[in-house]
Amino acid sequence: MEELKSLLQAKISGVDLDIDILANNNLYEFNELNELFQTIELYRFEVIANYDVPEIYFNKKIARIYNEIRHLSIPPIITTISNSENYYWAHPVFEIIALPYGEENNLLNLPDLYHEIGHLICKQYPDIVKAKFSPALQQYFNAEIDRSYDEKTHEHYVPFLQNKHKRWEEYWIEEFTCDMIATYLCGPAFAWANMKMSALSNGSNAIFVDSPSHPSDEARMRAVFLMLNKIGFNYECDEIKSSWEQFLNHTNNPKHPDYKYIFPEALLEALTDIVYDYCKGIDLATYNEQIEAHQNPVSKIVNDAWQTLFDNPNEFEKLQAEMIAQIRASL
Repeated sequence: MEELKSLLQAKISGVDLDIDILANNNLYEFNELNELFQTIELYRFEVIANYDVPEIYFNKKIARIYNEIRHLSIPPIITTISNSENYYWAHPVFEIIALPYGEENNLLNLPDLYHEIGHLICKQYPDIVKAKFSPALQQYFNAEIDRSYDEKTHEHYVPFLQNKHKRWEEYWIEEFTCDMIATYLCGPAFAWANMKMSALSNGSNAIFVDSPSHPSDEARMRAVFLMLNKIGFNYECDEIKSSWEQFLNHTNNPKHPDYKYIFPEALLEALTDIVYDYCKGIDLATYNEQIEAHQNPVSKIVNDAWQTLFDNPNEFEKLQAEMIAQIRASL
C-alpha cells in the first residue's frame, strides 16, 4: 500500500495531469493503479480482514497436508472469502487458496483443495510439463490441420483447430495437470468429487462444453481415470467409471460434432505419463505412500468420508462431524 501511495503521490505532484495531450495516457495509468489497488484489496486486505476461526483451522490443516504429501514449500494462506458460485480457487502469485464460507464443516469437497495445491505446484516448477507435452500437442494439431487441407474442409477446421490448440497451450494443460496431481495425491476421492461437480454442469447441458479457461467436464473425467489407473486404483476406477457412464447415458448431454478432435485419448494418455513422472520427479507422495507413512492422512479421511456416504447415507452427517473432529484434534 505504501508503494501504491507513493506512485499516486508522484503522479499528483507532477505536471502531467495539466497537459491535455497526455489525458489518454493519464487515464491508462489511473486504471493500472486502480487495478493494483483492487488486487491488494481482494487478495491482501480482504484475506486479512476475514481471518477467523475457520482460517486458523484450514491453515493448520494445509500445513498437515503439505507434510503428508512431502511438499517442502511454505503452505499457502487459506481463506474463506470465496462463495458457492466461485467455489475453490487459487491465486499462485499471492499464494492463497480461497474456499467458500462454511467449508470447514464439509469433507466431500476437500479433494478439490488438492487441485488448487496443484496450481501452486505448477507455479513453483513452471513449464516442466508444458515443455514436455507441447511438442506432441503441436504435432497432433498440425496433422489435423494438414488433413483438413487434404479433405478440403480447411475453411472450417483450420480456425477451429487453431482456437482449441491455443486454449490447450494457455490454460488447459495446467487444468488437466492439476486434476491429475489431485488424483495422484488424493486417489479415488478426487474422482468422486470431480464427478459431483460435473453433475452441476448438467443443468446447462454442458458436460461436453469447454471454455477458454477450462476443458470440458467429460475430458477432465477421462484424465482423472487415466491417472487413477496409473497409480494402481484399477478396481476403484472401474467402479467410478461405471457410475460416470450411467450418468452420461441418463443425462444425454449434447455433443458438438467436432468434439472428438479437441480431447483425443492419445493426448490425455501422453499427458498422464508426463504428469506422473513430474510428480515423482519432485518427490510428491502418492495417496498410497501417504497412508504408508502417516496411517491416516487427510487424504484417507476424505476417501473414508466418500465411502461412508455410500455405505451409510442416513448417518453420514453425524459420522462426517466425527471425522472433522478427528482432524481438528490432530492439529
